[in-house]
Order: sequence, then C-alpha cells, then structure tokens
Amino acid sequence: MALTSLPQDRQRQLKFQHMTHMCRICIEAVIQLAKRLHHFSQLSQQDQICLVKPACIEVLMINSAQYFDVHTDRLMMATGFWTTQEQLEDGLLKYGFGNQMWQFVRNLAMCHLHDVEFALLTALCILSSGQSTNAFPPQNMCKLN
Repeated sequence: MALTSLPQDRQRQLKFQHMTHMCRICIEAVIQLAKRLHHFSQLSQQDQICLVKPACIEVLMINSAQYFDVHTDRLMMATGFWTTQEQLEDGLLKYGFGNQMWQFVRNLAMCHLHDVEFALLTALCILSSGQSTNAFPPQNMCKLN
C-alpha cells in the first residue's frame, strides 16, 4: 500500500515513526563514534553520557551535512531514503526548530568539508559539549552564496 493512499494522520504517524527510527540509528552511531575517541572509553560511564548526551543533536546535524545534496536541497537518510525540508518537518520537526536545523546542515554541506574535517568537528563537538547548549548556531556557519 502506498503511503499517499493512507489517511493524512496515518501518513504523519508513519513518517514520525520512520524519522524516530532514523534518529535512533544515528544516535547509536554517535555513541560508537565517541567510543573511538582517544581515551573516551577510559572515562566513567556517567562522564561518557555527560559528554555525548548534550552533543547528540549537533553531531547528528554535522553527520547529516555529509549526506546533504546542495544542488537538490535534499538529505539522504540512513536507509538511503531522500527527504526534503518539508518532509522532515512534517515527519518530525514541526516544533519550530526544523528550519534552523535544515539551514545549519545546508550551510555546513556548502563548506565542502573533507572526512577528516568532519571527524575533527564532530570530536570537538563531543569533547566541548558541556561548554554550551548551542555550540554551533547556524548564523556562525561559513556562508557561500
């Protein structure tokens, strides 16, 4: 059965379930990435959680930038599914911050960073996560217009 043939409420529910499933997969990947940081595994579990938990959204957005197509303004999800800003907001981010997140990911993708630069930015985000609740606001991104 095609998604569009379902009632709109059911479509939203399925989109939300898909997005939350993708977020769970991504959060697990963030945790695995953090465990590969030098000496991270030597920290207590509570200290590891204190570093990873506040950085999770920022790290997810940094990683998303690697899968963002600036030419089509679409983001590839972990399953290979391409999504637009409108689909993402309709499925999960309809609480007022979806546009800021999308702009952050788009602007970071436009910086054309290499894998090593993404890894360093991610490590910096995790290791400085206790410093601020908004470590990388979108207005501080490089702008390539």
